[in-house]
Amino acid sequence: AKEMKRIWLGFGILVLFLALGFWSSYGMQSLHEPLAHDLEQAAKTALSGDLPAGRVQAQKAKKQWDDQWHATAILADHTPMDEIDSQFARMEVYAQAENAEAFAASCQQLAQLITATAEAHSFTWWNIL
Repeated sequence: AKEMKRIWLGFGILVLFLALGFWSSYGMQSLHEPLAHDLEQAAKTALSGDLPAGRVQAQKAKKQWDDQWHATAILADHTPMDEIDSQFARMEVYAQAENAEAFAASCQQLAQLITATAEAHSFTWWNIL
């Protein structure tokens, strides 16, 4: 009887960890996909000749990134997060210099980095375990 309790307790802990894995995988994707989209739109807007509007879109993405930074840091490796933070800083420098091409390239690179981070934590069996 005592051993059965331990088995059920172990099974319950396993189910809890699997549920947390599912939730974190879904959460990472739902946090990062809108960011990548906003950055891609910022790049397109800047390249179309409206750098100020592109900058506003990119600043919106930066605010979202800052707001969800701690949630991402709990689940993600910090190396890509540091790279994303650095790229956001570069993006702002290009915006201040009014270099639309470099700004757009920076936004596109950020979108790729954020998408890669989301994919690294995607809803796959090897990420959940």
